[in-house]
Amino acid sequence: MDALALDDVADMLAATRRLEDRVSSVAVLPVVRGMAEMSEQFAGESRESIAAPAARLASAVSQFRGWLEHAAGADPAARRSLRTALKLAEECGEPDRLTHALSFRAYVEAESANYGAADALSAAAVAVPGDAPLARRLRTIPTRPHAGSHRGVPCR
Repeated sequence: MDALALDDVADMLAATRRLEDRVSSVAVLPVVRGMAEMSEQFAGESRESIAAPAARLASAVSQFRGWLEHAAGADPAARRSLRTALKLAEECGEPDRLTHALSFRAYVEAESANYGAADALSAAAVAVPGDAPLARRLRTIPTRPHAGSHRGVPCR
């Protein structure tokens, strides 16, 4: 495992995202599942010098997997993938990656009418320390109140 292999996986992710835009989430989901397993393995086996970039990339791939699973109506699988994306985001230590992982989980929970979980995840995304660009943006978005929710979740 080296930085060039990570670059290749990043290229695969970018190409697969473009392909998903042209075809469908269901069509690319099997490929992304394999990419997620591979990138998680790379993150677990990477040497210290590339551990953070490997975890960052694996988090992004797992997040994309979760998004596709959600779009396909497989929310239990989406939640598992998004939990993995969050764990890897925490490992990489990058505030913006952590904010993205939390906000995607919040979105899936809100879409499933799990507003308490969505509120908590949204609040966690906004509260990520550091100067994460997404967290800064989320702080400026008005919230949408939900039944049983006193704060609401960011409108997206």
